[in-house]
Amino acid sequence: MGVEELENSIRDPNYLGGIVVSGVADVKEVYEQIAEGNSPGMLVFLAYGVQTLYPGFQPNEILTQKALFLYHQIENACATTSADSVGPVNKALKPNWENNNFIQEFFARNTVGRKPIYGPLLIISGDAGPVAKKAVTEQAIARICKQGNTVQFHKYQSPDFARVLGDSVRDQLTWIQARFAGLPASGKCE
Repeated sequence: MGVEELENSIRDPNYLGGIVVSGVADVKEVYEQIAEGNSPGMLVFLAYGVQTLYPGFQPNEILTQKALFLYHQIENACATTSADSVGPVNKALKPNWENNNFIQEFFARNTVGRKPIYGPLLIISGDAGPVAKKAVTEQAIARICKQGNTVQFHKYQSPDFARVLGDSVRDQLTWIQARFAGLPASGKCE
């Protein structure tokens, strides 16, 4: 999705379209689910990414002292030792971390489907995951479709991602062959 959105400003005449496999997720939803888990490492990387984009952001606004140790490891080596040393996420994040203005701006900037895309898009998803995850995918697709983009959404009944990936190969190849043959993608948001 990110490539599709970037292509809208680049307008590469050789770009033929994109394929998203496994549904579409808003980065906010992803990180909120991570915050409910037991591994704070990804949230420390989130803080690093936010600080890279927004120099005014101070990681200590959302990270505890224990998590700041991991943050400084990322600064020095682009990696962390064991994030498990921090303990569960509630020991790494300060309360209401998600309400930080820079975090909210980062989430808004990375919400898919709010920017126009360039070229047709094939989205392939399975029935795996909780109802909330399916709703997020469907909301993102609805946002993309409201903009008049050419989107095909193929939903497979399997709850197993590997099976969806394998079962969709024929559809992916057919779609790609049609783009290289110069055929237009069919329909709007079908």
